[in-house]
Amino acid sequence: MRDKERVAPATQDVNKRGSLSKKNSSQKNKIFTPSGTGIGRDEFIKLPTEEIRQILSPGKRPTVGIFVPDGTRRLTLSFTKTLPGSAGFFSEYLRLTSQYFMNNVDVFFSHGLPTLFVPLIGSHIFNKSKSPQHKALRKILEIIFKSKQWVEFYKKNNIRVKVYGNLKYLEKDDYSPALEWIENMIRITSKNKSHTLFYGFASENETGPEFMEYAINFYKNTGRRPTYSELLTSYYGEYLPPAHFFIMSTKFTGLGSLPPFITNRETRMYFLPAPGILALTRETYRKILYDLLFCQPEKSRREYEKNDLKYAGPLKTYFSNNRSTVFGLSEKIGNFRVLTVDSEENFKKKDE
Repeated sequence: MRDKERVAPATQDVNKRGSLSKKNSSQKNKIFTPSGTGIGRDEFIKLPTEEIRQILSPGKRPTVGIFVPDGTRRLTLSFTKTLPGSAGFFSEYLRLTSQYFMNNVDVFFSHGLPTLFVPLIGSHIFNKSKSPQHKALRKILEIIFKSKQWVEFYKKNNIRVKVYGNLKYLEKDDYSPALEWIENMIRITSKNKSHTLFYGFASENETGPEFMEYAINFYKNTGRRPTYSELLTSYYGEYLPPAHFFIMSTKFTGLGSLPPFITNRETRMYFLPAPGILALTRETYRKILYDLLFCQPEKSRREYEKNDLKYAGPLKTYFSNNRSTVFGLSEKIGNFRVLTVDSEENFKKKDE
């Protein structure tokens, strides 16, 4: 493949998008400056990372997040122009995944997030027949659980690696060596304390029966039903607070990827139209952080009733203008389903 067709490094991609976002910066600042914050969204996005970490003081910062890096095969096809199933497709797939995913993880942890969940492989992937994709996924597991590059990354950033879900799926086909890689990486990183990275395997299918069996055995042994904390600790090996956010990419589905028992009504959900490993940049994550910090809904009836009536007019205008707006619609590009994004810039690029 010619050099000009190769995907630029993720850091360059961030810079490109940053320059594009400046076009309407004054308008965005005008809209996205919630009263009392003292800082607009565009201004927040441009702050030095250390300054953002200071703003995200304990008690204000998110502590648990979930990121689903979906759409990697579509990203490979579109950016490298190689067909799925061809000789070079999965080598390009591996190159792009390893290139971007480490940057994704670094974005979260460099901004101070203590715990990140990444549902890595769903049961529907394990259940498919043998294919080159399985060999590629096995290689990805070898990279993130065995390669020197990732060992050094975990060490440098003081990241503890853990896994959850149904690891029995790894006992079959070409995945069995991964069990040893995973066990070894958990041991190597066990003393790292700054961050915890949970990788999920087929957690969406077997959770219910596993918890039912645990609850029944617990009741037989103790004569009482387990508490929520005891269920949570039995599954993850430690207690975890509810997740502050869930980030899904390329579609408005994917709730089956939610790790069991760590989401509640306060978990905010965000969706990226582009594949996750490409779209999750410092800019997009800072937009999410700004929303978590400054755009939270009223937490109590008293706070709700304190709203000033001067905002009733703008609120009515917003509701009236969006009475026909629907999030979650999609359109087709060839045989590919993509999320509909109603922006002039989007359609300009599509027509080129």
